[in-house]
Amino acid sequence: MKPKTGIILMNIGTPKSPAPEDVGNYLNIFLMDKDVINLPFLLRWILVHLLIVPRRKHASAKKYQKIWLEQGSPLFVYTDQLVRKLQTLQPQYLWAMAMRYSTPFVEDTLQEFVKQGIEEVILVPMYPQYAARSEE
Repeated sequence: MKPKTGIILMNIGTPKSPAPEDVGNYLNIFLMDKDVINLPFLLRWILVHLLIVPRRKHASAKKYQKIWLEQGSPLFVYTDQLVRKLQTLQPQYLWAMAMRYSTPFVEDTLQEFVKQGIEEVILVPMYPQYAARSEE
């Protein structure tokens, strides 16, 4: 019997590799989110693309190189291992991983669930959630 419910373990994301170019691409996606840097788009774009990423991608890449595993990013590898273990322990669900700011993107995982005939999706965030004070 095919599962009707899919469960997505969602993490924040990780670069494809510890190379400065991949770290820079990841930082661009992450930092351009208005919930990460809450500034008007043009100011955020200038800050991210002209100041932060060009200066941080090399230093951050060196830090990623120190923790990178043979199989890839620790965040990706360990999240994938958890998904596989949960699939074995709870086969009545279809388990998957998604990342907010890198591959596999949430949208791609949801499209795969549609192809698999999943009717209900449960999203399990694996990172601290956004919180803000309301002015209202």
